[in-house]
Amino acid sequence: IPCEAGFFGYAEKGSIKNITFNNAKVNSSGNYTGILAGGVKSYIIENIKTLANCLVEGKNFVGGIAGVAKGNIINCENHATVKGISYVGGIVGWYDHSDNSITSCANYGVVTSTGCRVGGMAGYFVSGTIQNSANYGNITGTYSVGNLIGEAQICNLNNVLSTGNVTATSEEPAGLLVGKI
Repeated sequence: IPCEAGFFGYAEKGSIKNITFNNAKVNSSGNYTGILAGGVKSYIIENIKTLANCLVEGKNFVGGIAGVAKGNIINCENHATVKGISYVGGIVGWYDHSDNSITSCANYGVVTSTGCRVGGMAGYFVSGTIQNSANYGNITGTYSVGNLIGEAQICNLNNVLSTGNVTATSEEPAGLLVGKI
């Protein structure tokens, strides 16, 4: 994956645990941007927290924790402001792995996209499960905008909560949980 930006640019295998980011600012003119990592493959991400004075901004595949991820994401909290064009999420911009899940995570940050596929948990969710998780932040984008997921292919949602405001600036899909599935 080219142009990754974050505390870790790209993480291949293993686990990253127990990190709190205070006053972290990640601003990239490229894709795959997150405060923790731009891209995460077969990793367990656990107990990661970004505080409200943090900011992450990039083009596409932008997340408060990771730009793209395929591993389990457990007990993570994003309070940072997240800004991007497309595939923008409070926790992760793009997520994919049918055997893995986003578990016990929460987004409190404002997530803003000038394009499409934007959500409090994930901008684009290919497959997997989101469980025991919540979005409290306001979500804004043009289309495929959702409180939890902007756009999904295959997703299992279990015990989730969404209270943030959802704003879609076009007539395309927007939803209280998922913008488009």
